Amino acid sequence: QLEDPKTVKGIVKRGVTELVTPGVSFNDNVLDVRQNNYLASIHFASEDLLGVAFLDISTGEFFTTQGSLAYIDKLIQGFSPAEILYCKKHKTRFEQVFGEKYNTYTFEEWVYAYDFSYDLLINHFKTSNLKGFGVENLKEGITASGVILQYLKDTEHREVNHISRLNRLDQDHYVWLDRFTIRNLELLHSPHEGGVPLIDILDHTITPMGARLIRKWLVLPLKNKAQIEERLETVQYFSSDEAILQGLVQVLKPIGDLERLVSKVAVRRINPRELVQLKKALAQISPLKELLKGHPSMEKLISQLNDCHFLIEKIEKEIREDAPTQSNQGNMIKSGVDERLDELHKIAFSGKDYLLDIQTREAERTSIPSLKIAFNKVFGYYLEVSNAHKDKVPQEWIRKQTLVNAERYITEELKIYEEQILTAEGKIHEIEFRIFNELVLTAGEFVNQIQENARVISHLDAL
Repeated sequence: QLEDPKTVKGIVKRGVTELVTPGVSFNDNVLDVRQNNYLASIHFASEDLLGVAFLDISTGEFFTTQGSLAYIDKLIQGFSPAEILYCKKHKTRFEQVFGEKYNTYTFEEWVYAYDFSYDLLINHFKTSNLKGFGVENLKEGITASGVILQYLKDTEHREVNHISRLNRLDQDHYVWLDRFTIRNLELLHSPHEGGVPLIDILDHTITPMGARLIRKWLVLPLKNKAQIEERLETVQYFSSDEAILQGLVQVLKPIGDLERLVSKVAVRRINPRELVQLKKALAQISPLKELLKGHPSMEKLISQLNDCHFLIEKIEKEIREDAPTQSNQGNMIKSGVDERLDELHKIAFSGKDYLLDIQTREAERTSIPSLKIAFNKVFGYYLEVSNAHKDKVPQEWIRKQTLVNAERYITEELKIYEEQILTAEGKIHEIEFRIFNELVLTAGEFVNQIQENARVISHLDAL
């Protein structure tokens, strides 16, 4: 439903807000926390030149490259995408090369135009060209990447600011493993019953994003000696200092899946409870920097971490620790954030006290000690006065009902209060929803810093 039924006469407007596909999903029940969920796009440019792109929408990671059929086949094995996009006219060729085991979606030929894709990419990244990403000369890779953005539009995914860069996959940087090598070395899976793949031996990561990274490292071994030595030095540093290692484990434990949480912020799908988790994760940045301070091999990494103090304090001040998973049911905003909200909370949740205040005040004012306030469905809240005291009733009270030994009255104050109490809950939900949405928008301004934090933390975790 695209409209609030309360504000609409007649039929409520309905529409499609999202299409969920195997390669495009934010749903925690669909995604495996320890694995990326890639959507791939393949562009068959010529007999032995293909462009390819990979996107994990749940983390914002976006890669592209181009090369021979054998090279692209190795990439597909390494990334094992959940879904592959390609041009309809290459269906036979696709199935000959990649088989029929993948979820696929095909496009008409017009989508695979270089200029069309290039424009989609520069409009998305708000740049005048793609030189800054180092992919300007990858014509076929750019074409494949643009098709992914078109697919996001077609599936109604329009809030995609967390996809903030396009990374070039460099053929020279990695040892590209084919499917037989990955299978025979039992890197990710063992074909034998009860067999243990290498990933199960190596992966003692604390965070889901660390687990995804170590998996990537395993199927994309480095070739660059300097990078390899840098990794080795860090591993050496951790393995030679037990206190630092244990400290790091303790700091990483509360962080959780910061990478996917921040993506939910960017696409405005984060719920109140997840926002509290985001705060807890970001609160670990300062202790992490403190722990690794002064260690030369760590300086480069920790200098890239952002404390996000303002955001942590704002979430701490506004969202309750026991916030619900739904953002439209109230009970998420703390007291002291909004004056009107506090008043409404008082009305909705302290109704009995408020009524007792009225009862006590009016009993004293009129000298009717037996005065009582009650409620019925016919005319709501009323004051009941026994016949012995009815001569003390003030003129402004309106008589509503006469009983054998009492009279029932309503007052302007009770009518106003009744109206308030009956509408308070709806207004509470409205105000809380507004404050929550404003908070999500504020968090959205920190997406790039938090993504950088997630990247550094996943590196530390994997190392």
